[in-house]
Amino acid sequence: MNKKISVIVPVYNGQTYLKECLESIINQTYENLEIIIVNDGSTDDSIKIIQKYKKKDSRIVLINNKDNIGLFKTRLVGYDNSKGDYIAFVDCDDIIDVDYYRLLINSIENKNADIACAETVLLFDNNIKKINKTNQPNFPNNELKNKDIFETFMAQEGMFYYMQTIWNKIYTKDLWEKARSHYNKISKHLVMCEDIAFSIVLLYYSKKFVCTSNAYYYYRQSYSNSTSPTNFSHKTISDLQESFKFCQDFINEIPNNNIYLNNLIEWEKHYTSIYLYHNKALGKKLVKGWNLNIKEIRDEYKESILDITNPFMQDFPDHLNSIKTNILNDEVEYVSFDVFDTLVVRPFYEPADLFIFMNSFYNKLTKTDETHLFNKMRVTAEIKARKIYYNKEDIDINNIYETFSEMFHIDSKICNTLKEKEIELELRFCSARESVKQIFDMVLAVNKKIIIVSDMYLLPEHISKILTNAGFENYSKLYVSSDTNLLKGTGSMYKHVLKDLKIKANKILHIGDNWHSDIEQAQANGLKARFIPKTIDAFKDISNTSLSNFTFPVNNIINWYEKGTFHNLFVRCMFATIANKFYDNPFKKFHSETDFGSDINYLGYYALGMHLLSATKWLLEDLQGSSKKTIHFAARDGYLYQKSYDILKNYYEEQPKSNYLYISRKSLLSSCTSNFSDLRIVSYRLRFVENRDIKEYITKRIGCKISSSQINQLKKMNITINGDFKDHRHYVDVINALEEVGLDLSSLKAQSKNMESFLIKTIDKNDAIFDTGYSGTSRILMEKMGFHPSHYYIYHTVNIQSYLLNSKYHKTYYKHEPIGYQGARELLVAKIDGSVMGYDENGQPILEKDFKTNYIHNFIINRIQSNALAFVRDFSNIFKSDIIDMFPLDLPINNSAVFENFLANPKEGDMAIFKKCVFDDVNTNTPHGTRLYDTWQDWNHQYIIYNNTRVFHPTHIHTKSLLKKALLYYMYDKSIFREKVKHKLSNKPYLYKIARYIGKFV
Repeated sequence: MNKKISVIVPVYNGQTYLKECLESIINQTYENLEIIIVNDGSTDDSIKIIQKYKKKDSRIVLINNKDNIGLFKTRLVGYDNSKGDYIAFVDCDDIIDVDYYRLLINSIENKNADIACAETVLLFDNNIKKINKTNQPNFPNNELKNKDIFETFMAQEGMFYYMQTIWNKIYTKDLWEKARSHYNKISKHLVMCEDIAFSIVLLYYSKKFVCTSNAYYYYRQSYSNSTSPTNFSHKTISDLQESFKFCQDFINEIPNNNIYLNNLIEWEKHYTSIYLYHNKALGKKLVKGWNLNIKEIRDEYKESILDITNPFMQDFPDHLNSIKTNILNDEVEYVSFDVFDTLVVRPFYEPADLFIFMNSFYNKLTKTDETHLFNKMRVTAEIKARKIYYNKEDIDINNIYETFSEMFHIDSKICNTLKEKEIELELRFCSARESVKQIFDMVLAVNKKIIIVSDMYLLPEHISKILTNAGFENYSKLYVSSDTNLLKGTGSMYKHVLKDLKIKANKILHIGDNWHSDIEQAQANGLKARFIPKTIDAFKDISNTSLSNFTFPVNNIINWYEKGTFHNLFVRCMFATIANKFYDNPFKKFHSETDFGSDINYLGYYALGMHLLSATKWLLEDLQGSSKKTIHFAARDGYLYQKSYDILKNYYEEQPKSNYLYISRKSLLSSCTSNFSDLRIVSYRLRFVENRDIKEYITKRIGCKISSSQINQLKKMNITINGDFKDHRHYVDVINALEEVGLDLSSLKAQSKNMESFLIKTIDKNDAIFDTGYSGTSRILMEKMGFHPSHYYIYHTVNIQSYLLNSKYHKTYYKHEPIGYQGARELLVAKIDGSVMGYDENGQPILEKDFKTNYIHNFIINRIQSNALAFVRDFSNIFKSDIIDMFPLDLPINNSAVFENFLANPKEGDMAIFKKCVFDDVNTNTPHGTRLYDTWQDWNHQYIIYNNTRVFHPTHIHTKSLLKKALLYYMYDKSIFREKVKHKLSNKPYLYKIARYIGKFV
């Protein structure tokens, strides 16, 4: 592969950063570049800098625009003069990492895509680098195809700039040829927001969009040229309107375009809110120019997910780029790699965990019982072998099994079989470490030699197979301590390597994960050395260099060693799988106000992923050997568990099939409530009745029509249906009054019949139902209707009816009441859909009609859920049927502790992610469209949690009046009080100004 990339660099008065920009391009590891610099009438020294570099590098093509024609046309001039197979752009004040184009072109070629997108790092003054993990390209399988590309671009409505920026991607020339003629429709001098005009066409014609890891574009945040997003002026307004007019005209040519036009209007509203916030006069000009209704746009800045998470951005240590730069040093001829934990990783917390997978194999082979633990015996034999062969710096696997045979009196043939099994498992479980594989491939691409140097008891032929299986080939030599009897840890191996290669030590750069063996000893022998921490060490934050500051978020909820968690192979392997995925590149720094770096991908894969896998494993193992035909997952909370069940059940024999059961407390309550006697007691199963709208409850929740004459009769009885229920007593008074005025309950009776039809058709007597569950209401109501399927629940509370706790038909994942916020739990596992309101005459479910969310809500929940399922899928693919034999789930809280602690004690930076997520529950008093962040914060302020103990318990804050809430928050935490006031008055700018004024004196 040696296709040419045309890199187009528009320049207008860019002298300040131009040198740094050009250096980053000309020093790329991928050399087949055509660097087209288009000078757009610069009046500073930019042209002198360009001419100087042009003399140095023959790949540079200089084009001088006769007049200043603006950034949009300048990019087109560059493209029209390009000859490459791929097109790329770099702004003259930005930089790219040294391996940027090689990674992008590999990605686009290997996946047969037409766009490859990189990650964006924000570059501030004083070389400070930050990364917002939310605003990065990440999709299922790291790609989008066909219409999903354009739909994703339009649906984000300007919230995620990585989709619309043109400079963080490479494109095929063929794609550009399809798009080029459209751009002739823009004739004006365009500087601002031209990316949107380019991207809308390119993404429409694109067939495959792929994401590329560890390729970084550094986007400068403080600069003075005309492309600065902080330059709010009449010119920027004009450019913005021109770009959006182009987009509107383009969309008008697309069939069935209404949804895209609506997306564009919302995009305009979002941008208008930004201008109204920073410059009200210019914002009003946009309102007028776009013919928008200013009342529909909050006067306060319309926050996007980026605004919410930006304060919690991670520092970005670009150590990988630094290592690659070291490799490119002319003095370096050989790059040496360690093997285990550097080139390849295993899904184990500790290397000896592999031996646990041999226990049952050993018992069958030797006809011994489970008290004979091979893993303990194997470790003991290795320790003994190292003492026996003290005259050698290292031993080999043959020495270990010879010692094993002698120590435990095991026949040598059996020992040989065990040895082969161990080698087989090593080959099975070892996989390439992606970030280091990229470095390995880069070394070959720049024509430098590779040697492999490992301290390991496996023989060279075994390690050679492991490397080949992981895709590591074309290295020059393999040095293994089992063969040389020399160790890196003593320095002897390095001396041997230098003697064998007949080369000076400074010609070798060694890369490894062990600080003493790979760094200190390498440097002591004159080699250059770079450290890449083990993934599991970075995960635990125990690397010598303290490159990450992540701390286990579980420390506040459970004492791991006392509970024996680290003796649980299942937990250990889950941790290792997570570490290998998210600490493949170990150089991370988390903001102190986060446990998960405000990273929805990490949160989903780690916290929710562990819980989801554990709960599904528990369910499958309990169902094993049962006569159940179907396991029904109750809507909506059973949605994600069903998805996980369908992945994991492939490794268990004869499991019940799954079904998504359209059922809810609301539908069951309606169906089980056919008279006023039933209605009077329903409130006790609604969790809360306070603040529930009375009229909405009567007409929508129980589905009864109330006439105007009945309303007048109620008034005479001093009963109004305009307002909310105050408490349970008020609720019963209203129901009694409705009975007295003759409210017709025939619709409830019909609903009960329809529900019964649905259940008869759907549920067999040998079926089971899975629900998150916290009171058993659904179970009780179903039994009332004559249905008695087994029930499985995630957890229950002290409010659950006692007879259910001891029922053989009722089982719970947790044996206690977890204290995490239930609203967040439900939202994270639930399907994004309306609740089941009832059933039609055909027994088909009727979903909530007025259910609404927003793009950011859907984006965040979908991303968290897809990553949780990715963890279940990854773990299943690695361990397959061995999952069954992992230690039993005797302590579910251990397996789900990270998730539970997040629900119970989230840090602000992680909880802030959910500020745009809406939450409502038709069976509680939570108003439709309430921010999850607010209800979660209210809950957290009720319970201050330390070591799993409630030490502060005021009455429920969210049930209090507005005035009482304000007083509680003001006394509890004034910063929270200010944030609440700001949010509450977001649509009332004048009241908010008055509140801010009063606040100065309070």
